[in-house]
Amino acid sequence: MTQPRFALLTTDVQDAMLAAATSTATGSATPQEAADTLQKAAEAAAR
Repeated sequence: MTQPRFALLTTDVQDAMLAAATSTATGSATPQEAADTLQKAAEAAAR
């Protein structure tokens, strides 16, 4: 059985992952800033 890679993630977490990768790659955020944003999205999704 195969599933899409992000099938079990909320849309908000998926969006945060894309934003974190993009912002780090373009230099508009440090890796730590991107990780912090992603962590906040994951915590919000868990509620």
